Amino acid sequence: MKIQILGINQTLAFLTAKSVEIDKNVKEGLGEAGRLVQNEVKLSISGHRPEPVSVDTGQFLNSIDMIQSEFEVTVLTPLEYPVFLEYGTSKIQARRHFNNSLDRNRSKINEIMAAKVKGI
Repeated sequence: MKIQILGINQTLAFLTAKSVEIDKNVKEGLGEAGRLVQNEVKLSISGHRPEPVSVDTGQFLNSIDMIQSEFEVTVLTPLEYPVFLEYGTSKIQARRHFNNSLDRNRSKINEIMAAKVKGI
């Protein structure tokens, strides 16, 4: 038995172009998903979600940022004290703004990413 692939150069060119398109769409999806989670964390902090309000001066709320690298997105705050709000202390119940926002939106994040990949 002999297998011969015809048009290998065209096939490779097609696959290379698709790879570039997939990378672009995945990056766009990550940005969209990151902005969704960033907004949800802010809504959680401000009392628009089930977690207790964590706004006193507004510094924490206004510090929520999103950083996107090649194939990763991080929603974060540069402040040090929100870790105590997120996980609690002996005197403060955990408020879980970040974790709960992510958990509530996992299916939406999956939908965003699937739509971006299927759109290729």
